[in-house]
Amino acid sequence: MKHMRGVGQNRRELLILLVLFFGFMANAQTSQNVQLLGNYQGHRDLNINGTYYSGVWGYYDENGREYGILGALNGTAIVDLSFLPDSLHEVAFVPGPPASYSYREFKTYLHYLYIVSEGGEGVQIVDLSGLPNSVRFVGNFQFDGYTRTHSIGETDGYLYLNGGNATANGGTAIVSVRNPEQPQKLGTFSGHYVHDSYAYGDRFYAAGIFGQGLSVVNVNDKQNPFLMKTIEYFGAGTHNVWTTDDGKYALTTDEIGSTPKTLKIWDVRDLEVVTKVGEWNPRPDETIHNVFVKGNYAYTAFYKAGFLVADISDPANPTTAGFYDTYPAVNSTRFDGAWGAYPYLPSGRILVSDMQTGLYVFQFDQQKIGKLVGTITDGATGQPIAGAILRIKETGQTRWTGAAGQYLWGYATGTYLVTVEKEGYGSKQIEALIGQNTTTTVNIVLSKPTSVENGPPTAFALHQNYPNPFNPSTTIPFELPHAAHVTLTIHDLFGREVARLVEGEVSGGKHSAPWSPGSSPSGVYYYSLKTSEGTMTKRMILVK
Repeated sequence: MKHMRGVGQNRRELLILLVLFFGFMANAQTSQNVQLLGNYQGHRDLNINGTYYSGVWGYYDENGREYGILGALNGTAIVDLSFLPDSLHEVAFVPGPPASYSYREFKTYLHYLYIVSEGGEGVQIVDLSGLPNSVRFVGNFQFDGYTRTHSIGETDGYLYLNGGNATANGGTAIVSVRNPEQPQKLGTFSGHYVHDSYAYGDRFYAAGIFGQGLSVVNVNDKQNPFLMKTIEYFGAGTHNVWTTDDGKYALTTDEIGSTPKTLKIWDVRDLEVVTKVGEWNPRPDETIHNVFVKGNYAYTAFYKAGFLVADISDPANPTTAGFYDTYPAVNSTRFDGAWGAYPYLPSGRILVSDMQTGLYVFQFDQQKIGKLVGTITDGATGQPIAGAILRIKETGQTRWTGAAGQYLWGYATGTYLVTVEKEGYGSKQIEALIGQNTTTTVNIVLSKPTSVENGPPTAFALHQNYPNPFNPSTTIPFELPHAAHVTLTIHDLFGREVARLVEGEVSGGKHSAPWSPGSSPSGVYYYSLKTSEGTMTKRMILVK
């Protein structure tokens, strides 16, 4: 086990060592509204042209224990944050193929880590459930012709393998990891080389770095994605993309091309009239590498300018909210410095990787965050349910319950729609309110379906509409075990209510509600049944 000092009683020593390492450069690290908690620089024995590290991601278990994940030249380091502010402990290292430079990126789903590299070996799958004691290497996922990936995305149990040779022209392959140890390749997008991507709902945003701009792809049917819109702009070198939590805005960065190297903010609510509403670059002498969004802030890895945070609460007027210079050396023409960021830990800690100086753990003073915790139990027995899955609609994130049925999720303040699933049980949907600097407890009860074909219902149930897909009308069936106040509503992808089919007292029994959408456009809609027992939601598709 490797031990790296954090920031506490040893902070002064750490800062002195960093300054010595960079030759007493005059432009030493500076910061605003960002606190350094710790810095990890393991595996410095190998580098390519002065590059030691690459991507960064984070992970926390069902009890909230947090880890940093850092790409090194010959593998992936997993670092325990539990001992901050005194030290950072490397608890596992997963060897991996080196690339032409120190290149490695990752995403997590449930308690699994998926690692990709330009060096080959496809996707490495690692089970993290044994942490902090150990990890288990599951194996490598590959398919015909596929060995390497440039970047990886994950939303709601689907991986997006970008660049490399996942498709003939370096596009994107979509892979289901709903069965985490047995990935299944679904469809591909081959419109152009995809440098990076982000999926929100049924939209997939693909960054075309070689002048193609930003492609918006419909991935409702993940085996048959299709192009919806290309957002083109002069001199584009679209490198990376993320969306706001409500999906209304897409944020892009440009690494090459003649366009200004700004953070660009696009209004994508209506793909027929996409507009650029805002730009931000407080360091026009430097280039933004990657952007990640949580709440009202965009967290950026800004190469040699380090780590910068933008307040995007007003998308048309983004402002600088904080920064920390991770690269104090004299600036050069190389792509050096901050590579990536991970602002999604429930404690509010932020992870940043620097290609020369390793893993940083920061605290950003301005963020507004909270936690959602609780226990999921069986409605008949009262026993905890292990392995239940919680899917957060707005973020595409997924959490799970441990052996005692407990779960934990931390995020920016706000209201979120959470769907709870467990095989053999009826799903349930809740609206979760996360308050600032508070922990909200929501205990959830799941029940097994017990109603029979010809008998009276014994549980609340919302069934799939029929027909589906549909045009011009459809029927939504639901069941009530007893009389209840019921609200049955229909919402579009952005959460806007488009119809209210039922509102009021409804007798127990089996019921159905028809819907004729009229002038509503084609697309995906969600219908929700709300009673005193909770909310259930399903999806349907209108095709015109």
